[in-house]
Amino acid sequence: MPRVSPHPGLHLSCLEWFREKDIAAISWDMMDERPTSYPGFAMSTHLAIPFLGLVLVDNTNPGRLARACAEEGGYEFLFTATPIRLVGSTGAPAHPLAIF
Repeated sequence: MPRVSPHPGLHLSCLEWFREKDIAAISWDMMDERPTSYPGFAMSTHLAIPFLGLVLVDNTNPGRLARACAEEGGYEFLFTATPIRLVGSTGAPAHPLAIF
């Protein structure tokens, strides 16, 4: 499908792959692809993620993590995040950690 936005991102069709692979969480620093064949579905992947039961860690810095992995000589780590509690919210600032 043609791209509408110059931003990188996940197309709506990725949702099927998330479900098939039983993905638990997504961490990214990007906008969603906006497919033209689904009018009215701007940020559709982003908005659908909670309905799949996935955790979304938004606005991360994957480049910094990739450099840390290269320095450690490995790409396996424990990922944890400690969000602050906000009553009635669907999101909160968090402190993500990759523990090697």
